[in-house]
Amino acid sequence: MNAALALSPQARAVLRRARRHYAPPERMSARQWAERYRVMHSGPFAGNRFSLAATPALAGLFAAYEDPLVREIWCAKSSQLGWTQGFVLNCIGKQIHLDPCPMLVLTAKDGDARGFSRKKLEPAVKASRPLLERVPVGGKVAGSSWDYKSFPGGWLQIAGANSPGNVKSTDYKRVFVEEPDDTSRNVHGQGDAIALGRERYKAFADGKLIVGGTPTVRGLSRIWAGLERTDQRRMYVACPHCGHEQPLRWEQVRWDQDALIHHPIYGTHRPETARYECEACCTPEQPEGRWSDAQKNDAVLEASKRPDHGWRATAAFSGAAGFLLNELYSTFSESRFEVLVRKFLEAEHALDNGDDTLMRAFVNNQLGEPWEIKSNAPELDALVERGEDYALWTAPTEALVATCFVDVQRGGEQSGEARLEYLIVAWGRGLESWRVARGHALGNPLEEATWDELDRQLAEPIRSAGGGTLPITLMGVDSGDGMTQEAVLRYCRRAQRQGRDVIPTKGSSVPGKPIFSTPRALDHLHNDRASKYGLKLYLVGTDTAKDALVSRLKLTGRGPGRMHWPAAIGTDYLQQITAEVKVPGRNGKEKWEVLAGRRNEMTDCEVGNLHLAYKLRLQAMPEQFWLDVESRLRQPSLLTPTADPGAAAALSPAAEPPSTVPVGRPITGGQPFRGWR
Repeated sequence: MNAALALSPQARAVLRRARRHYAPPERMSARQWAERYRVMHSGPFAGNRFSLAATPALAGLFAAYEDPLVREIWCAKSSQLGWTQGFVLNCIGKQIHLDPCPMLVLTAKDGDARGFSRKKLEPAVKASRPLLERVPVGGKVAGSSWDYKSFPGGWLQIAGANSPGNVKSTDYKRVFVEEPDDTSRNVHGQGDAIALGRERYKAFADGKLIVGGTPTVRGLSRIWAGLERTDQRRMYVACPHCGHEQPLRWEQVRWDQDALIHHPIYGTHRPETARYECEACCTPEQPEGRWSDAQKNDAVLEASKRPDHGWRATAAFSGAAGFLLNELYSTFSESRFEVLVRKFLEAEHALDNGDDTLMRAFVNNQLGEPWEIKSNAPELDALVERGEDYALWTAPTEALVATCFVDVQRGGEQSGEARLEYLIVAWGRGLESWRVARGHALGNPLEEATWDELDRQLAEPIRSAGGGTLPITLMGVDSGDGMTQEAVLRYCRRAQRQGRDVIPTKGSSVPGKPIFSTPRALDHLHNDRASKYGLKLYLVGTDTAKDALVSRLKLTGRGPGRMHWPAAIGTDYLQQITAEVKVPGRNGKEKWEVLAGRRNEMTDCEVGNLHLAYKLRLQAMPEQFWLDVESRLRQPSLLTPTADPGAAAALSPAAEPPSTVPVGRPITGGQPFRGWR
């Protein structure tokens, strides 16, 4: 009877498959899933099951991933810590197998996304059976491409952060961001890529954002700025000698020197003697508190077994967990003390010879910290002290030609309220310049009323200390934002029909591009020929202009190239014109970047005004030109009695303004003053 009821091997296999298919999903953490199902496909552990013993510091990150109170995970890390292979891919694998949902992986560029898919994700899927059974990979398989993987219950989108469609397309329960310092700060004018990605997970009550990367430059690093919003956890390990718990710091790595050794790079240093010295028990008199590499690795492993996995918050928790991981926590052979010391000494040797690239790489890749780049501009306190005693909307005697530049701010998370920011600069001999007015017209740049408000404010007269009223000779408006460009061009056309000299500009960051170059025609005749009197677009060599701006800021006193500003212009103006620094780009070439959390509208206005001065050829005008301008400017004082010229600075700017902006108009009326152009 029992033999008759026995199932054949084929029937038992069918039953096992049915049981596996209809059984409820197992409940386990991402770490437990990885240790049971993940098979490593590359590296020294290829073919073996994943074990956290190789990367024990990641235990705290796995715990945060499962914590329902943690909505965001930010990890500023060095290299050699297994972030992608040991953490990200395991979290993705657990979701695919046990908790399927829509997920997004954001990389810096589409090429990086393709590399993540082909070189990391697909090999991991092929090496782990539960994933291979669910995720189609390779060939022309329905639901599978390099940037999209479907599986029962969900899908995984892999995208470059340089495409707004990739970032804003749908909602995701899990959003992973790889190397955020390389992602776009402004995706085609639609905002920060990470900020857009953050909006995608909020639709899920248990959604999470996971961001990990190596910091680059202090003040510019996205991962470092994000980390400052977290509880900033550090891993504490116990000294194997005294038991004192401490985070691992590079300052505690020590080594010997030998005066008899003279290595061409290492000098008298002996990297082979490198060790870690406990901050509590190791002194020159008591050297017992020294740790070897093996002791350090054991200490990290033991810390990971504690209930808190060794991680302790150093700031208040508000839903975002932050982790600082340097290479001292790595147990890999290439992260030994001796290897790290050799890298440091090589970087120090290069730095002594004027090359900071190796030291910058060491700070980023080994210490997991941002590199400090000093701005060439003077310190803010020094600039504040240089504020001069003249009122806004007044110009000193030497200031003879005024220009105005308008920066269009469409508004948003980074730039604040929509508005038109403007700066008026008065120029004298040798391009010596004075800031005479700044302000903003609040409102949507797409609305005519906002531009009308700008005109109303710019109609305020600029009083010259030498007598008379200084007109705005030339005005420029930034048209680089594609969404507001048509509104800018419409305003410029309207102004030119009124006889005012107002031109549209667009910044170009091509290295070495001149500040001023031949404009491009925008208006054409019926036969498609450029209209001689039509609107022209002027490209501004922004990098060159910013270089010049920094050089000019260093000049003090009076004379050619000097910049002057009234004390009343505000400290925020000075903060904005020093908000950018020059840093190495991904291709090794230097580029200007805005420091995190800083505004730079006034930098753009300064660049624009310098471009206008070059368009007017003020840098090349002979002395007779300036004498002629002085004569015309002072002419009203011969016709209209005025107060003492020295008191011109005290004239109230609340005087009744003219009905139109005096852009390009002469001082005494009549035709626009164009004889010197």
